[in-house]
Amino acid sequence: MSSAQLLEPEVKTRAAMPVTETPTKSLHIVGVLDDRFRDSDVYRYWLALANRDVDTHITQHPDFVLKESEVFADQYGLPVICVVSVLDGEPVAAAVLCPKNINTSTCGGIGLNWNLYGYRLAGNRIIGKCDPTVRANLLHAVQCEVERRYAQFLLVEDLEDDAELTADLQETLARQQKTYQPSGLQERLKVELPATAVEYWSKFSSKTRNTFRRKRKKIGETRLVKVTDAAGISEFLESAHQVSQNTWQTYRLGLRVSNTESERELLTVMAEKNALRCYLLLQESTPVAFLIGNQFGQTFNYEEVGYDRDFSKLSPGQVLLLEVLDDLFEDNTPKWLDFGGGDAEYKRIFSTHCSKSGNLWIVPLRLRSRYTIKHLQACRTIKDFGRTIVTKTGLLTKARQLKRRA
Repeated sequence: MSSAQLLEPEVKTRAAMPVTETPTKSLHIVGVLDDRFRDSDVYRYWLALANRDVDTHITQHPDFVLKESEVFADQYGLPVICVVSVLDGEPVAAAVLCPKNINTSTCGGIGLNWNLYGYRLAGNRIIGKCDPTVRANLLHAVQCEVERRYAQFLLVEDLEDDAELTADLQETLARQQKTYQPSGLQERLKVELPATAVEYWSKFSSKTRNTFRRKRKKIGETRLVKVTDAAGISEFLESAHQVSQNTWQTYRLGLRVSNTESERELLTVMAEKNALRCYLLLQESTPVAFLIGNQFGQTFNYEEVGYDRDFSKLSPGQVLLLEVLDDLFEDNTPKWLDFGGGDAEYKRIFSTHCSKSGNLWIVPLRLRSRYTIKHLQACRTIKDFGRTIVTKTGLLTKARQLKRRA
């Protein structure tokens, strides 16, 4: 298939196409996003599952996915797909596949550089509670769809190593496809919030609690602004953009909050579904730190955070987190605060649970796909060897010190 064929949108395919059927009256139906999708059985099944599964991530909600696909329609050629497992006429599970483009240079490639076209699993999980057999059959149906559309990968982002889905993917898909983790596993830290704030803060020593109080006092007069409805989004994004221009994340990775119409539209959908939960910390009237988060069910997801480096001596990031934790205990308390993938000192201080997570690619066993994986594996080996050399010689420590001083 040529690049032009691969990128051509398939928006006229009718939703609700039967894929497999078993003697247990179980079948899978596939919905492809088009202008009639909201009137299809697939949309209704998808919406019902998302609303009743307490672990559903807002990015798995059909209205969010449809808005996201509309916002980024010009960037992707593959269609959004929803595969629903139906048992005795009732939906029991669903997997939502969103188009994804990956450039080999952004995932560790050296020298050769090309784009890969495939799918990511929305929310990094299956929607709905179901038994292992249903999950296995659903993943098999997903595999068939990915291969049928000549996609080059299925990506599951930030997948925890102890999650049920991890074992399912290895047992169901890896038999006929290759799996690859471009950056290996990293720390995944969470806070399990107890019934009361007193119970949580009592886990810290009196010395640590005194340190928190001193930091709050040192920063001076502050105000926490919480944004949960659409009316506050524009002002929040404007302030977060102002802060983002001078954060460590922007310095190392590029601007994180751009204050664009696309960002506004996606946050608006979250607000409409009562899932938006963002925070802004003001020192007097100056924004110094922000947190973009969402809560759809029993988990508050810590998505994007940043603080103005000019105020770094006042610990604005940690003060913001202290204020946010107070608010989480006071209003609509979730069961979990999920910091997401990646280790950091502040995450370790506040977390109560630790696991491992990483991105997982499921790659069809085609010649180009095999070559791509071998190329990336070779690049990782070269980089690991180079990192070992500079670590042993002390050059890595010196480079980090120079970066901090910059």
